[in-house]
Amino acid sequence: MIADTTGGDRRLAAFATPAPLPAGAAPAGEDAGWAAARGAYRRLARAADPAALRRSSDLLRAAVHASLAHLLTECGVFAAGDVREEDEVLAALGAAPEHRPLARRWLAALADAGRLRRLPGARWEGLRTADAADAERAWDAAVEGTVADLWPREVVELFRSAAGQLPALVRGEQQAAQLLFPQGDSRTARAAFGGSLAVRALNGAVGAFVRAEARSRAGTGRPLRVLEVGAGVGATTDEVIAALDGTGTGPAADAGTAPYVEYVYTDVSLFFLNAAQERHAHLPWITHTVFDIDADYRAQGFEPNTFDVILGANVLHNARDLGRCLARMRGLLAPGGALVLTEATRERPELMVSMDFLIGAQLGGEGFADDRAGSGGALLDAGQWRERLAAAGGVAPPALPESAADPLAGSGMALVAARFKPRLAAPDPGELLDHLAEQVPAYMVPAHLQVVDELPLTANGKVDTAMLRSWLPRSAPARSSGWVPPRGPLEERIAEVWAALLGSERVGRDDDFFHSGGDSLLAARFAARLRETLPAAAARPFDAVLRQLTAGPTVAALAAWLALGAEDAQEAQDGQGAR
Repeated sequence: MIADTTGGDRRLAAFATPAPLPAGAAPAGEDAGWAAARGAYRRLARAADPAALRRSSDLLRAAVHASLAHLLTECGVFAAGDVREEDEVLAALGAAPEHRPLARRWLAALADAGRLRRLPGARWEGLRTADAADAERAWDAAVEGTVADLWPREVVELFRSAAGQLPALVRGEQQAAQLLFPQGDSRTARAAFGGSLAVRALNGAVGAFVRAEARSRAGTGRPLRVLEVGAGVGATTDEVIAALDGTGTGPAADAGTAPYVEYVYTDVSLFFLNAAQERHAHLPWITHTVFDIDADYRAQGFEPNTFDVILGANVLHNARDLGRCLARMRGLLAPGGALVLTEATRERPELMVSMDFLIGAQLGGEGFADDRAGSGGALLDAGQWRERLAAAGGVAPPALPESAADPLAGSGMALVAARFKPRLAAPDPGELLDHLAEQVPAYMVPAHLQVVDELPLTANGKVDTAMLRSWLPRSAPARSSGWVPPRGPLEERIAEVWAALLGSERVGRDDDFFHSGGDSLLAARFAARLRETLPAAAARPFDAVLRQLTAGPTVAALAAWLALGAEDAQEAQDGQGAR
């Protein structure tokens, strides 16, 4: 127990560590959850037609390779059979720093397909050229021949559209997010992230696991606390909600007789959280908040040992440092808690020309900070994931699919999971505080109790109280006094749309949209909503409104631009682009 005086008020805070389970006690969450997940997956995977999936994959691979060969043909870098240094090829493509690793993977893919020769010393030669007609024919075949169990048709059309815009995408002039979420619409993305049979089968397994874990708490009075990181469009969440239907979920359930769940839906972008809040408005047991897997969870308002299950759908491979990320996940999990991940485990060519641009945009020029740095690849296979989970202290069951003979083994997707701290008891902070209240005077009962895996020690072996104080929750910093309110009806209406989108209490005329929680996806949604609600914005093309928001991301700048006549507005944008 320590005294905390930060913020001017003196208060007591306590820290507790989990105790080992008694000898002979069963570890928390013994195999029922994994058995339920395997059973659900096997039932769903039976519907697969492996031959059709392979044919579809071959068609998509051929189309992507034709588009990449056409891209290199058009930039002229391999004219007359020249041998080129890798950096020369990237320069000819105009590859933006954040997309250079992806462009290197393109070269490797073409070499593996026999369309380019790799030479020692990162040099390349012998491109098998392709023209626009070659690429179009290959995509025609892919669109017509790809079965929906691999990708829905609208998603294949998305891949085709992205392949046709590779020059602008690789230069960073076009954002892949705008292809996946046109004008802020997420319907295509929901089909992409949840439409394939492999994803449906793995998400079904996740739902079955959560359902089994919730049922195991029946009669305990304790909810199953679930955290989903990088929830995005919510394809995994949808399956979990469906699996929990009828099991007595939510705080309104009778905690003494039925299981219930507290579900925290998180993403790094408010774009996804806003849409999820609308979809889940009838589900009071789901809350929504921003969470960054690359940042300290305490700084984001979370405490250790507070979740029983953490879910991640194709997100953790995006972590800058995977080892540190897994350590943070371990810290958030209570004893016996499970980390359950669905992950892409091998390259899919169609993603290399579309969704993989999102990884570069997220990491920027910094790239990975772990052993993947400089490799050009982000993905791990199922065996490597299990090794990483074990190194982080997890006990990992076999991955799904379970073998190469599985009908969905060729999908390049897997469910990998692990339990952490299985031999420790899970203390309940509320019960501990109640116990203390019975043992000590009221003034000695701590205002805050946190369960930590171990107490930090100084170099001489004493408890590091300064470190403990740094772990306590902090109040939000005071607002800056430089706030200036919107001026006039147009600025006020823009500020209203902004505030509703970002959940802001107030919006100043000089606030920066991107410094206030906005991102490229929210910018597209903001531009679309401005055109829906403001006649001056509706009179301008969507792309023009979005460009203006990017160039001048303040209420004042947007209002000034919207107040201009059409010709003056175009001249203003041209002037911004010239600077």
